[in-house]
Amino acid sequence: MHSIIAYPEKAQRDLLYVIFRSTDALEHLTGLPSFRMTLEKDPAHGIFAFSFKAADEKLVYIYFRSSTFGSPKTEYEQIREQASFIHRNPDAHYFALLLREAWFEWADDYIQRRIELPMHRLGYESLLSALDKADLSQIPSDLRQEVLLYRRHLQKEYDSFFQPVRIIETRLRQYAILWNIRRIAKDLWHTHNCSPLELDIRTQPHVHSAHLDQVFLRQHPPHRIFLEGYEITLRWELEKDGLFLRVWLPPMREKAARSIHTHLRKQAQACLEERFNIGRTRGTLKGIDAYHAREANLLRIELPEMQELMSVHEGETFGAISEKVATDLVDAIRFLPEIEARVLSGLSPALRTA
Repeated sequence: MHSIIAYPEKAQRDLLYVIFRSTDALEHLTGLPSFRMTLEKDPAHGIFAFSFKAADEKLVYIYFRSSTFGSPKTEYEQIREQASFIHRNPDAHYFALLLREAWFEWADDYIQRRIELPMHRLGYESLLSALDKADLSQIPSDLRQEVLLYRRHLQKEYDSFFQPVRIIETRLRQYAILWNIRRIAKDLWHTHNCSPLELDIRTQPHVHSAHLDQVFLRQHPPHRIFLEGYEITLRWELEKDGLFLRVWLPPMREKAARSIHTHLRKQAQACLEERFNIGRTRGTLKGIDAYHAREANLLRIELPEMQELMSVHEGETFGAISEKVATDLVDAIRFLPEIEARVLSGLSPALRTA
């Protein structure tokens, strides 16, 4: 049996196989009556963690992940083989059992909305409930204690997400911080707005090092502006260095891109500077032309509270700071229609002919 600390995903797959093979936890987890003797580990050449035959004679495949999917640009590469298999075998049942970083990244309707795969999301809540309902006394005695320890480990990890001050691991704490801000921000948003809003937790390589990455909260859907025949999108991204307003520009001449970028930044700053402290940021347009699009920073709102959240140890203080950051994020998103109005009304003749 692999060590859960040394080989977290491999160790958990091994342990979950023992649990599913010995008890009815799998039926409680998926809601599908199963023929336990058909359970297979690492089916389809290992691209799924488990498979079994359900009572309706259909095969059931479970994808398991407890680590990051990587950046939005490379995410689909991580599951390309699973996606290809699903498209070739559409009649089976598919589940994604997600823990740790993957649980944060593939939240709510993200699988259907972003990945467009018919995979039912399972997480801590589903797995813990299944383990509680299963008769663990059926597990071989030499492994029963390890299973009970694993169940306690899962509960402790899940509970810590609601109180990130208890998380020692820096990377997981970053995810939990953004997840709590996301929960508060969505409640604030839906209190006064009917339009849909999702805030996706993602990661990407650090701008200064290929060996580091940065975790951020990304607004979805972005705000669309139709400007001089171009569809341009604005979105906010929250990370430890502040709140960034990013613009996506479609393929166009570099001169036009620079004119539009300058105009957008000027109008956005005029809208936001009374409410927020605007900091410095770089927004390069290198590489844009008539054939290549470009996403770039427009401006940055300084939020030193994001750095504070990584070091605070008191739960009440953490809650107050998270509430403040979530409020700032929601307010910034609410400014987007006003930014659009200023952009369109302040369009200069030079921009029109750029």
